[in-house]
Amino acid sequence: MCWLCDHPDHNFDDYLDGLHAILSDHDYFIQGVTGDPETAGCAYTVGLTRRDRPELVVTGLRHPRAAAVLDHAARLPATATTPGARITISGIVYESLTVVDPTARLLVAEAVFGPDIAAVQLAHPDRYGLWPWDRRYTGTQPLLGLPAY
Repeated sequence: MCWLCDHPDHNFDDYLDGLHAILSDHDYFIQGVTGDPETAGCAYTVGLTRRDRPELVVTGLRHPRAAAVLDHAARLPATATTPGARITISGIVYESLTVVDPTARLLVAEAVFGPDIAAVQLAHPDRYGLWPWDRRYTGTQPLLGLPAY
């Protein structure tokens, strides 16, 4: 369940106050977004903006796996996640895509850092090795951008 659901006597500003406290102790945190069970929602970092990096987002993965991917990628050098770059995490290749409109999905990051946030999606292939932009892709991963080529 979400923090706001668990604290009905609080509001979004109270939630943001708690997040600012987390960011005072940590470089970033990972925000999960519940979505359609078919697409497994998404997760994204909040805090990389302070390091002049785009926030990172993953769609189509359940939260524990998405959080592990984001945590790993956030610790890599910024060049590892530039658009078009591919990284391997736990044997799975991810390709970085520029998110076209970060404010449409990264609501908490926008609330913390403002509307000029940038984001990179870490897209992943389906079980057959096909990417979401391949015609025969079988996954359920919403794309928030397009490949760099």
